[in-house]
Amino acid sequence: MKSVYYPVPTLPTNLPHTRTPGVRKGILVSIASGQRTRTDMTKAEGRWLRYTPPWPGTPFSLWCPDSQAKCQLLTGIECFEPEQDTFEVLSSLLLHCDNCTYVDIGCNMGIFAAYAASLGAAVRCFEPQSTWTTALQKTAASFPRFEAQQAAVFPFVTPNNEKSVTLSTYNAYRPCEIGRQPMSNDSVTVPRVSLDRDILAGRHVSLLKIDIDSIEGALLHTATNMLEARTTEIDSILVELGCFHFRTELDPSPKDRPGCVFAAVGPSSGQQHPRGGDVHDLWRLQRLGYDVYRLRTHTHQEIFDWRGTDLNRNHSPLHPLYVPMRHVRAMKKVDYLPMQADSKLYDQLIGRMQSVLITRVRLAEVTKAQTKDLELAHVAGALAKLNEGNPAVSGRTCCSE
Repeated sequence: MKSVYYPVPTLPTNLPHTRTPGVRKGILVSIASGQRTRTDMTKAEGRWLRYTPPWPGTPFSLWCPDSQAKCQLLTGIECFEPEQDTFEVLSSLLLHCDNCTYVDIGCNMGIFAAYAASLGAAVRCFEPQSTWTTALQKTAASFPRFEAQQAAVFPFVTPNNEKSVTLSTYNAYRPCEIGRQPMSNDSVTVPRVSLDRDILAGRHVSLLKIDIDSIEGALLHTATNMLEARTTEIDSILVELGCFHFRTELDPSPKDRPGCVFAAVGPSSGQQHPRGGDVHDLWRLQRLGYDVYRLRTHTHQEIFDWRGTDLNRNHSPLHPLYVPMRHVRAMKKVDYLPMQADSKLYDQLIGRMQSVLITRVRLAEVTKAQTKDLELAHVAGALAKLNEGNPAVSGRTCCSE
């Protein structure tokens, strides 16, 4: 068996098909060369875990494939997983949304998929790793509209319509080190699913989450093309883009693995084709009426403690195209990207890995304050000043919610 490692696959954007497999967080892509692949997975212990997400979410249960001590790490303060920014996005877009559909590509053990289901959304999630799909099936069975499929998602159907792909499970991402550590020769053969034909074509999706640490950009590129062609409808997309390795004074990148500057601005930091995609897709989506926001994760900006105090005294310079926003629905802080006249200005926008929210749901709200408070603060223009440039007032973006 021959194994090839794709830390950040670069896919040609001018080709209709791609043969680069989607992989999870440093997974090896196994290319068969006449040898059998090992697909048997030792059964791990497991248990039901009751999880309480950040407000305004309510507690939900999911199956955790490990010991009680390991599973409880998800509920404590010793492990940063699951990322709170993602919970904030789901709460902002899916709360009380009985008719919403949530699609999760790379759903891992299913924490966010289970939360979406607990909010009332119909859930479809795709995950290639056996350790997680077994847990996902147990979790899915406890919700009325939860479909979990063990599969690897690719942008297109291949020219010869390949039905499966063999992936190594070594170094598969395990939040809080939960789940069995695979051996170096462990692998799994799973169905190959295309984003265009099998997931999006002819369907309406309320929130599409893409996080596989591999070809997210290529998948976003396919979704953008389909939205322009009106062959699918997507209200919101949460996608992770940017390179994995970054260069700082404390952690220099190896010479043979060039890094990108941590949330910096300049010609060395930008990626025009992040994770096999095209950064200009963000501009194309804005032309279609979508707003673009960047979440806080991996941006070297605010790090809030439980009081809401920013503990980061050494922020990286904010990219000049972004406008910081606080308290946007359930999201504590996002950076808003106003549409620019020239898409070339986006060439240096994506550096280190970061999560981007693309949505046609109007998140901005009309802001008001007491007249006396405005007078004491000497705010000229009173209420009008509070809503200068607010899309909730100008009506530039929105969709039916």
